[in-house]
Amino acid sequence: MSVIQVPFQVPLEVNIVLIGFNNDGGYRYTVDAHKLEEFLRISFPSHRPSCLETSEPLDIEHHIVYNVFPAGQPELIALEKALKEAMVPAGTARESDYGREVPLFEVDATAVEPVFQKLYSYIFDMDNSGYNAAEMDRPVPSAIFIVNFDKVRMDPRNKEIDLDSLMYGKITQLTEEEMKRQEGEYIYRYRYNGGGASQVWLRLGRYSEKSSYRKNWVLKLIIREALIIFVLSLADVDPHLMMEDESLVWISNDVVIVLQHQNEKIPLSYVSERERRHAIPSQAQRHILAGLASAVGGLSAPYEKASHVHERPIVNWLWSVGCHPFGPFSNTSQMSQMLQDVALRNAIYARVDSALHRIRDTSEYVQTFAAEYLKTSLGEPSRARKISRALSYGWKSSTRRKLTCMNLYLTN
Repeated sequence: MSVIQVPFQVPLEVNIVLIGFNNDGGYRYTVDAHKLEEFLRISFPSHRPSCLETSEPLDIEHHIVYNVFPAGQPELIALEKALKEAMVPAGTARESDYGREVPLFEVDATAVEPVFQKLYSYIFDMDNSGYNAAEMDRPVPSAIFIVNFDKVRMDPRNKEIDLDSLMYGKITQLTEEEMKRQEGEYIYRYRYNGGGASQVWLRLGRYSEKSSYRKNWVLKLIIREALIIFVLSLADVDPHLMMEDESLVWISNDVVIVLQHQNEKIPLSYVSERERRHAIPSQAQRHILAGLASAVGGLSAPYEKASHVHERPIVNWLWSVGCHPFGPFSNTSQMSQMLQDVALRNAIYARVDSALHRIRDTSEYVQTFAAEYLKTSLGEPSRARKISRALSYGWKSSTRRKLTCMNLYLTN
């Protein structure tokens, strides 16, 4: 008789910060934080990670706990002021609704990261006078910022609005005509360090004090794993020479191969807002980091996930921009703190999943053996099956407690 296998339940906190949803942002939208938490809890109560190589789900399931934090008006205005100052003209772009050509402005996300960092530190009380995560001995939260700025207020062409006066002043409601002009007749978008254009980006980290602490896991994992990195620095080759999938890096479990040559940038088939992306074969550092993170840390690109249904990895390019070295829309040799935490979690989960499968295989073997050969003097089935199940359950319960403790130190 087969036994239904229930995956381990591991709690996972998802923190959402709402900015401009308190009748003070664009269109004066209002979102009830408690109702949003309830909606998310009902709609997405759990998540079961999968192995990217096999697309098979792990024997671990996240029980998701949602926390929604509405930001105040001063924080909203401070962010609008920072973005307004960071906007630079970038030609024109076409509106998605009506197809009109309107002025385009771009924001270097790295320039406004410190302002988001201040808000993060304030909301989660992470300003601890230089103490890092290990010294604080408490979980470090991850956060998703959802913003709803008033584009008319932060229009860089509008010099009449004094945002400082609105920091604690009254924000008036919009008339019908003002509501129609809320798009501001311009478009703005982010680029992270010159990468692809997007409205969504992955930032460097959650708070600045954690940088020195979180790098330790990389060194530990490299020591434990044997990994060979080949950098093929070639001369007199085809100027458009690349590897498969228009990449300059090839990754396996124990080998990383990076292609490098001193030719001009290579045009790719990928396009970001009507602009063709290019690969720069002379810059190998980003690709080495991507290979190292994948082979040693078990990281996949933030826009890529395993799909058991499709039996292959699937991509969502919406999450391709930010502080990571993966893919054609990235342009940095740094790794987000969030992805570093994911790598640490992957290492733990991989070992737990492997141990679980080994225990269950052994348990099934014992049950099969007991059912076939072990019987009482009256010919009844032996209790060995019940014993093996009890041992398996006891091990699972103990591991569940250990995983819960581990989760306190994992942030994503």
